[in-house]
Amino acid sequence: MDYNTDYYTILRVSKSASKEELKAAYRKLAKLHHPDKNPDDPVSTERFRLIQEAYDVLSNEIKRHIYDEYRTANKKEGTANPATQENKQDTDSQNKKTYRKTRTVTREERIYVVGSIQVKFQGEPEPIEVYMAGREQHYTIHPTETLARIHSSGIYKDGTPREYERAYSSADLFAAPVVQPIQCSMVTGESEEVYLLTIHDLKIKDPVIENITRHEEFNFGELTGDFYGYIVQTYEEEVAETFTEYFGTTGRVDTKESAGVWFSRQEYYDKDGTRYWGEWKITEKYTPGAKRPAKTATTVRHYDDNNWKYGAWIIYLFIGLLIFPKLIAGLLLIIGLMLMVYAAGSFSVRLIRLVPLFCAVLIMFLLAIGVRSIFEDRSFVPEKRKTINNPPPETRKTANKDSRQDTLISHLVRWSDYDSNSYLVQLNIVQSAVRASHILHESIPSDDFSSRQPGLVYTQLYNNDTGKLVQVYHAFDSIVVTKNLDEVQAAKMVVSCIQSIPYYLVVDKACTAEYADAFVSNYLRNCQGDCCLGDVKFGVQSPAEFIGDLKGDCDTRALVLFDILSERGTDVALLTSQFYKHALIAVHFKNASKFTGLSIPINGENYYLWETTSAGHQPGEIPAAIGNLAYWNISLIHQQ
Repeated sequence: MDYNTDYYTILRVSKSASKEELKAAYRKLAKLHHPDKNPDDPVSTERFRLIQEAYDVLSNEIKRHIYDEYRTANKKEGTANPATQENKQDTDSQNKKTYRKTRTVTREERIYVVGSIQVKFQGEPEPIEVYMAGREQHYTIHPTETLARIHSSGIYKDGTPREYERAYSSADLFAAPVVQPIQCSMVTGESEEVYLLTIHDLKIKDPVIENITRHEEFNFGELTGDFYGYIVQTYEEEVAETFTEYFGTTGRVDTKESAGVWFSRQEYYDKDGTRYWGEWKITEKYTPGAKRPAKTATTVRHYDDNNWKYGAWIIYLFIGLLIFPKLIAGLLLIIGLMLMVYAAGSFSVRLIRLVPLFCAVLIMFLLAIGVRSIFEDRSFVPEKRKTINNPPPETRKTANKDSRQDTLISHLVRWSDYDSNSYLVQLNIVQSAVRASHILHESIPSDDFSSRQPGLVYTQLYNNDTGKLVQVYHAFDSIVVTKNLDEVQAAKMVVSCIQSIPYYLVVDKACTAEYADAFVSNYLRNCQGDCCLGDVKFGVQSPAEFIGDLKGDCDTRALVLFDILSERGTDVALLTSQFYKHALIAVHFKNASKFTGLSIPINGENYYLWETTSAGHQPGEIPAAIGNLAYWNISLIHQQ
């Protein structure tokens, strides 16, 4: 690479030429100067070599950037225009000033980086033909979260080694639109710091897709591999420059005569030292014997502002008399006062000047009186109000009788959250709401339950309980308002409350029956006392049924938490796993910092898995034994 050679001129392209323009120019010139077409021509051979060298540098983005930066930094200042320089030689030193000005220049520097990357994505099936007799399906990847890890040995500030350029050129371009900026973990020695960086021209080498999770027709997973790219670092630099400005006249005057009238103009300095002539102006010089034109006076008619004001007041007064005839008496009073003022010779001129102002104030006062009289003459009829009759005594007695027949179920729960904050809540629900929820629960057809799609049952149970947990919502809302909790604190308060309630196994047959499931069988064999709720359809209670007796296992607790958190506006999902025989929730907080732990991407956002049966578990803290996302399915989703 020869920095003194202008490769852009050799290829006959501009400095902003794209890769396609470079390729087209190279092919055209290479075909013209190829040695096969110009045998025994050393000039064409040398020209062909320069063309190849220029294309090799400019087609490589890294070499082109280094080449442009070097030539920009070492570019020499051009000389002044010879004509302008000659024009400045005889400039009077009194007509120029030289000063030094400092300005701030923003410069950019590329820092090339190498590291490992982890991209969480959502896969959407493409609307194309299915391959291999239905065994292969293409998906469009939509990244949701990106985490990069960069070691200090993978940062290149002063140029890039040859190994980096080879790896960068061979890396496959990751075409998915990664969300910028990227969360980058910078490892320097034994310390590690996290930054949000924008990585340009990101390329991933040998990408690997793993941890696939399926929900309906969508796939969620992670893409990992080594990445290459560069970071643009901007910095400001103070640059001092010397300026010379010119001003004033040069002393040269030009004159001319036209029709016996003399004109003159002066020559001036422009700021850069060049000279220019001013406009022609008439002078008092006339040719001898020429008749001097007589000066003509231009008559300008000045209108008295006071006359206009008086005319306007007369118009206003006339309109006022037409609208309000009662003002005639006031007008006569004004005329009498004016005559008295002008008849009294002892009044000073200043007092006489105050007469128009006094009249104006009086007229405005009389106008106000007239407007008021109009409204006083009008009569307003008040609007008749509707009379609401009380219900008959028989209706009130019936309503009171029905309300006395209902029973309020109340549970007093006292617990502490993950930060040892103590809470006390009264969970109330009326017996009729629990009874109605149970009837709707039993009415769900058994065919709706499927081990592959349990979300159908959960959806019906959730919809059936609409409006039945209002008192529970209000109880938790009062704690949020009293304690001034934010979105995350409120969710932790609700989930820790449900976690503190003792665990009850809910089964679809009797608690004394035989079960093929090893966990259910061992639990029933080892439990002591009241620890099981049997003969519950589908083996899950509805949210209202759970509030009625506070008995529930993993899926019952996950369903009631889904109900409460979605009512509070939290983005929440209910996850189930037939492999693990378990259920839990996953949450996404819009206005909170990112959690660490296990999460699943849903609709472009990360939902952190949250255990609901064991106390003390926070978002993302999932035991490793149930941490394989490939075995989890999304049954319910609530998103704002």
